[in-house]
Amino acid sequence: MGSFDTIRHLPRAYRRLSRFRHIVRVLFKYGFDTISLRERVPQTLKRLFMPWRKDETTEIAAKYSMPERLRMAFVELGPTFVKLGQVLAQRQDMIPPDFVHEFSKLQDNVPPFGMDLVRQQIRTELGRELEDVFSDFDEHPVGAASMAQGHLAKLKDGTEVFVKIQRPGIAQSMRLDLEILVQLAAALERHSEELGFLRPVKIVEEFKNSLEQELDFSREMANQMRFAHQFKNREGIHIPWVYEEYCTKQILVMEFVRGIKATNLDELRAAGADLVKLSELGADLLLEQFFDYGFFHADPHPGNMIFQLPSTICYIDFGNVGRITVDERKLFGDMMMYLVAGDFKSCARVLVALTEHDGEPDMGELERDLGAFSDQHLHRRLNNLDINSALHDLYQLCYRQGLFLKPHIYMMFKALAMSDKLGRDMNPNFELMKQIQPFAEKLLLEQMNPLSALKRLKTYKHEIGELMDDAPRDVRQLLKQLLHGKMHFEHTVQGMTNLSKVFDGVFNRLAAAIVLAAMLVGSSIVVHANPKPHWYGTSIMGLLGYVISAVGGLLLLWDMMKHRG
Repeated sequence: MGSFDTIRHLPRAYRRLSRFRHIVRVLFKYGFDTISLRERVPQTLKRLFMPWRKDETTEIAAKYSMPERLRMAFVELGPTFVKLGQVLAQRQDMIPPDFVHEFSKLQDNVPPFGMDLVRQQIRTELGRELEDVFSDFDEHPVGAASMAQGHLAKLKDGTEVFVKIQRPGIAQSMRLDLEILVQLAAALERHSEELGFLRPVKIVEEFKNSLEQELDFSREMANQMRFAHQFKNREGIHIPWVYEEYCTKQILVMEFVRGIKATNLDELRAAGADLVKLSELGADLLLEQFFDYGFFHADPHPGNMIFQLPSTICYIDFGNVGRITVDERKLFGDMMMYLVAGDFKSCARVLVALTEHDGEPDMGELERDLGAFSDQHLHRRLNNLDINSALHDLYQLCYRQGLFLKPHIYMMFKALAMSDKLGRDMNPNFELMKQIQPFAEKLLLEQMNPLSALKRLKTYKHEIGELMDDAPRDVRQLLKQLLHGKMHFEHTVQGMTNLSKVFDGVFNRLAAAIVLAAMLVGSSIVVHANPKPHWYGTSIMGLLGYVISAVGGLLLLWDMMKHRG
């Protein structure tokens, strides 16, 4: 059975090796054969991965900057890497500005796939022919991207629907690339001087989680249904109905919504829309998602919003959503309150709680940076506050301090920036901070409300009850062990195990080197004394000692080379 499984997986292993070879070749082509990596690649592999002339790579490296070369490599490597670059372009807290600038140029320039593949997808996913599900189906897609494309259609009862169909084979292709990216990121972080500082392991891990969600349309369907339930009694918002019986992991069928896209403000003005009211409604809906539900649309750009006049907003595309906990909402409100009040010490503490970091940040330096941030952006009238500019500076502050916003916190900030930009485009007097104020005040009042404290206490009543039940027994056992001298304390220093292994290896090699040196000296003495038997006039015992010393020395050298990284 094991042999059969091995044979069965051979085609995938071959595709993986072939794709890995292509990825490495492209990276080397654009000059990312780093010194530390180059020293580890044997000449045979170099010829396999780098068939072009060395001066061609040198010319590319001399002509283009590192961010430009990486962008060009991503384009050549295809949809997964283009998508990765697009994601990186939005993480200004993790990526240097010159990389962000280059990655923002990446576009999904992918032609649509034909109707024969559309029919095949519907047949495979639904087990039915296209004509058995739809009475009418527009062969020309409304839009096409690297992962999917959308078509207008009608169900058998005449209902107009929007059909989102995943590009055939893209899931397998992207998952194969993700497997390789995980391994490549680990290698780059260990060995690459050029790209290791970008924290590729963390980036790829975050990207992998995000892409896996987008590749599964059943998750998007669940997100859309949750939004519909969340806002079912809310005026001013409409979530397209999902036809669950026609939805799979690669097909999504939903109500087709007619209206005016938020990208077409001129058409909205011509239709007599109240843009001031719509801008305020859009901000309120987003803030309700943050503060009231903790579940929000993480990509509310104008292309994903449709206005139905006179005053209804429709969200589409729920592949990217965010979730924030009650505690994180509280921290977000606290950070804003501390910033406005000028309590930068408390603000620094809250910001650290909302981020991830490799080492302990310099709290004094962070406090000073937050003070400078406040001076730059908060000592001005609200209608002059540019949220996008403020968030850009906050991201740069985090990058300098080695702080990386948690993915869902970053998505929340990104959604705020999109809302602020759209609001200002629609209404020059739009003030997002003014919209946030009542939500922040409500959050503060809830924290101060004694009933809220009782509710939190009620949440932990089970844990408190268990603690009260177990505490007397645990205390008795502790005292009994202490009185009978049976209590033992163990102290473990984090990292000492690895350090101990390192020292053991060092001392073992040192001992082996001393033994080899002694054997070499002893062999020299034996050769000088020249006892019998002889071989070509030299003592065989001495020569044997030299041979053993040489073999031992080579083995010791090989062990040191193997563990030098």
